[in-house]
Amino acid sequence: MDFIPLPFVCAVGGCYLVLEYPRVTFQRFERRYKCMVCDYDEGKYVVYGNARAQRSPCVFCTECYKSFHLSQSGERLYDGFQVYEYPSGVPRET
Repeated sequence: MDFIPLPFVCAVGGCYLVLEYPRVTFQRFERRYKCMVCDYDEGKYVVYGNARAQRSPCVFCTECYKSFHLSQSGERLYDGFQVYEYPSGVPRET
């Protein structure tokens, strides 16, 4: 297998097309889930180990998560579950 240096291939009038590389040739489809409570909005939080949820893991939109898990002051109503932002590449507790 031979590799040709990029400046020799894409030189046009002495100007290199640096801004066009690296070129995106494939972008993976990212699956989105709806909220499992209202079944309307896009899910923003994934909750694991919640005894009050329909299943584990359960996906919640922002409004359903706040009304189901947080008080009006923004504190957790109860413990015993893990919450992660969705979608994200690395799980981060919120």
